[in-house]
Amino acid sequence: MANTQPKINLPELVWQRFENLWNEVEIFPEEEMIFGQVLESRLLTKH
Repeated sequence: MANTQPKINLPELVWQRFENLWNEVEIFPEEEMIFGQVLESRLLTKH
């Protein structure tokens, strides 16, 4: 397969997969917000 697509933003891809996973699981908005903040901070500090 030729690699003609622009480079995929990995954190964005990971985030989309987490969102898909989260949509299948019943979760409270507050918990989702906290989880999002934790994940974001981890992704930002990983760079």
